[in-house]
Amino acid sequence: MFLIAKIVRGRRLLHELEQREKNQAAAAALEAAHSITQVSRRLAARHQQMSGDVAENADEVKTNQKTERRKSGRRKTHTGGSVDLSLNSTDRLSIRRTSSMPSLCDGVPRPMVSPLKHYNYDDKLNRLQRRALRFTWHRLHTRNGGKRVENVFEEVYDRLIKVLPSLKDIFTTRMFLCAMSRNETASLRDHARVTVKMLDLALKSIDVENSKREDTGSPLDPKIIGRAHGLLRPYGLTGQHWEKLGEIIIDVVLAQEAVRDLPGAGQAWVIFTACLVDQMRAGFDECRGTNQGLTKRNTVLHNATKHLYDLVNIEIKLCTPNHRKIVFDN
Repeated sequence: MFLIAKIVRGRRLLHELEQREKNQAAAAALEAAHSITQVSRRLAARHQQMSGDVAENADEVKTNQKTERRKSGRRKTHTGGSVDLSLNSTDRLSIRRTSSMPSLCDGVPRPMVSPLKHYNYDDKLNRLQRRALRFTWHRLHTRNGGKRVENVFEEVYDRLIKVLPSLKDIFTTRMFLCAMSRNETASLRDHARVTVKMLDLALKSIDVENSKREDTGSPLDPKIIGRAHGLLRPYGLTGQHWEKLGEIIIDVVLAQEAVRDLPGAGQAWVIFTACLVDQMRAGFDECRGTNQGLTKRNTVLHNATKHLYDLVNIEIKLCTPNHRKIVFDN
């Protein structure tokens, strides 16, 4: 009985998803028709303006021809003969301008822009899985038992700290704050917010054309995020931490009410999370060879900061009243 109710509920959710997609398609078609009408109006107005300009230019050409004829007639009567004031045929052809003449812009080479290499989610996810991802992501924001999506991913990072206690030092010690002083994302809550934004942008770019995608090359690109964390390699961050993060994301997300009610959504989230982790780890591994000098410098800063921190602790201990009393008694 429970299984039948679950199947009926899943079918109802799929029906809601199909109805919402139809409404979105109708709205998109209406917007496209509106934009087409606006473009046609602009073209008509531009055509009228160009026709008016052409008429004005024709009138100016006629008046110029009349004035030239009058001047040439006066020159003939003044000299008593015809004077050829025109250029020879070769010079005339050399300065003649026709429609086939290349403009100056044709000689300027255009810069070659290398196209961005987009991550292809279509090879990993089929159409139904992509629909399930979009639908459950919307439900995580609206119908998840009153739990906000940011709280869901805060739970992810809380579990990550419990499973890997060594990461707690990276988030809380002075060495981590020195390394991340130029970055606003430092706390667990900040990381949860950025993760939500990254997932939102990636899901919006799944069924979008490559020319309209905004995720590749942006600060929320998973590969760029992984590359930015390459500077934390001297502080103990490794590629295994990315794998563990992906496992915990899957465990937490699949346990949510908004995801477990839809059949097939769990498998879609597993594949999608694996794609994100692969991109973040690829960027993290790329930073290994390019930041060797930065790694040495950060190691020196790490040791210097630790030494300074130890000296400050020794001075604090010497300034305590109990320690002074012991020193004076001796």
